[in-house]
Amino acid sequence: MSDYITAVDSKKYHVIINNNDVKINDSQYKYELTKASNAVYLLKLENKIYDITVNHFGSGRYGILIQGRYFETEVKTRLREKAEEYLKNKTDVLNKGEMKAPMPGLVVKINVSVGDKVKAGDILVVLEAMKMENNLKSVHSGTIKKIRFKEGENVEKGDVIITVD
Repeated sequence: MSDYITAVDSKKYHVIINNNDVKINDSQYKYELTKASNAVYLLKLENKIYDITVNHFGSGRYGILIQGRYFETEVKTRLREKAEEYLKNKTDVLNKGEMKAPMPGLVVKINVSVGDKVKAGDILVVLEAMKMENNLKSVHSGTIKKIRFKEGENVEKGDVIITVD
């Protein structure tokens, strides 16, 4: 069984795939998926057949053409969705000007330097944890005072990564 969250046109869908059944939100369907070529598939959903062309952009993002209608979507596992919601709602990511690691992980990217001015919502650090990249954002505006870790270094939960004044 595979459990995903996907968004199309700002609307989220909960998708559960189990053998030849797919559940989208509260609706259950029988399906068959056949790969016709590199990026082209034939989808039989209930008794209808659809031509689908899929372009993978990376990081779970896809461009999909179905019967002449094009849309873009991002597909996430339920675990990743919950982790992102947790990080988004975590109020102590920045506490008294200190950006702390919300969980153990690897510093993948630091987007700022000492002396840089930042605004609330700016992504300061990309932290990889549980095979997912998490954007750590500033919750207020200020100036970067100190950066305590470098890209490629591991952090533990609660380690101060960046100090913002």
